Amino acid sequence: MKFDSTVSYFYKYAGEDFQVEYDFDNDLASGDSVSSCTASIYDIDDTNKTASFIESVTQSGTKAYFDIKSGQTAGDTYSIKLAAVSANGHTIIHRINCEVVEGVTINAKLADPDQNSYGILEEANDYIRNKYGHENTWDTLSPQGKNRILIEAANDMEIFNYNGDKYYDMQALSFPRDDHEVVTGNCTATITAKSFKHANLKPSSYGDVGKNYWKYGSCHLDDYDETGFIASSNVAGHVQMTANFTASIGSGTSFVVFAPVDRNIRYAQYEQALFITENQNIDSVNTYKNLGAEEVRIGDVRVVFREGATSKIPVSSSAKKLLSRYIRKVYRLGRA
Repeated sequence: MKFDSTVSYFYKYAGEDFQVEYDFDNDLASGDSVSSCTASIYDIDDTNKTASFIESVTQSGTKAYFDIKSGQTAGDTYSIKLAAVSANGHTIIHRINCEVVEGVTINAKLADPDQNSYGILEEANDYIRNKYGHENTWDTLSPQGKNRILIEAANDMEIFNYNGDKYYDMQALSFPRDDHEVVTGNCTATITAKSFKHANLKPSSYGDVGKNYWKYGSCHLDDYDETGFIASSNVAGHVQMTANFTASIGSGTSFVVFAPVDRNIRYAQYEQALFITENQNIDSVNTYKNLGAEEVRIGDVRVVFREGATSKIPVSSSAKKLLSRYIRKVYRLGRA
């Protein structure tokens, strides 16, 4: 089961098929249950596509289940109508929006004009599981869903004014900064389509750092304006990318190798990603603000919107703490 669809929206990829669960618990009286349910799906032109995309509708307790099949058009949003009849004879109708999305690729190549992340999914999973050690909303997301959240988290971090300047004006994200650790030179020995060796990349130049010192860093080829993500490095000064360069590199090809971004920056992104997944209702509250509401009541909680306040999801306190050493401090000077 990919999603617990207790909200009115979920997304899928055109080639996926999986079971969706919907809980009618909030609509049922105590002790009541779902005795039957039908599911139908409509495209953007309100054409019924149920025969093509919906099958195996079942129910158990307060929940209904259905399988959504593959074959939809990427970029389209479909409306799913669920009509349930309870054991007490009540009819309940809900609609769910299903957005069909395309795949999302993480680009963590430092200083690349198309970079959209500081970290990669494998490390994000390890960080969240090792630190929190319990099941959370993050664990329910698909790999592609997690990639989308990681990209959103990296964009959220752009809100701050950081010390120094970007290393390149054209780079997509704020880091690396102009004081970032880099090695420049020309490719020398052991050159392949995705690796090369250089004396300045040896650990002896930086103390006892061991193998993989440059792992998660990047390599920019000056002559070709191309960037590679470093998968590994060794004590002999040999670096290897995750994929081949499209350029034909050889002896004399100039490069800039960027050390991995500080782990606190990556960890801040992972903290923000987790914050986003566990605070999805913030978007719902901000919808009311964007419509002109001055305050919203949710049960016993009263939310008052401050005039001029942004409706953007904030950066979590954990992420901000990890970024604090990089955030430019503003001092107010008074007259003596």
